[in-house]
Amino acid sequence: MALQRTHVLLLLLLLTLLGLGLVQPSYGQDRMYQRFLRQHVDPDATGGNDAYCNLMMQRRKMTSHYCKRFNTFIHEDIWNIRSICSTSNIQCKNGQMNCHEGVVKVTDCRRQEVPGLPTADTGPWPALDGLSLPVRVIQRCLCTLTNRCSPAGVMAQQLAFNLLLKQQ
Repeated sequence: MALQRTHVLLLLLLLTLLGLGLVQPSYGQDRMYQRFLRQHVDPDATGGNDAYCNLMMQRRKMTSHYCKRFNTFIHEDIWNIRSICSTSNIQCKNGQMNCHEGVVKVTDCRRQEVPGLPTADTGPWPALDGLSLPVRVIQRCLCTLTNRCSPAGVMAQQLAFNLLLKQQ
């Protein structure tokens, strides 16, 4: 009887630990992650010019309804972005020590204000610098109990970046 009870408790413990490692994000969190990818990640492009910004802002549906006035496209695949969390910890702006530093190539797009054109649909989207630049980024990361780290929010499938862009 005691042996059977021990087996049941061990099985429950094993299932609990397995469940902690395999927990899937909720639908809402997955939508936030997909939104981040749609709005900010473009690994196949070199980007960098006004035509790129105009095309991508429209293609990624950021020019209708709510108008984003500024957007950064990251020209790295998601695994390179996530790998920043494997670098040494540095201090975040808020004093916590869960930030990590890396270099990624980005294009910054800012909507040009044109008098008489009230919506983003009609405004041009010039690239800020006219070209893509490698920038140093500082990214907040979350770590699991097994010490696997991901950008803050990836555990919740958000990739909420807190990028502090600084040109090198």
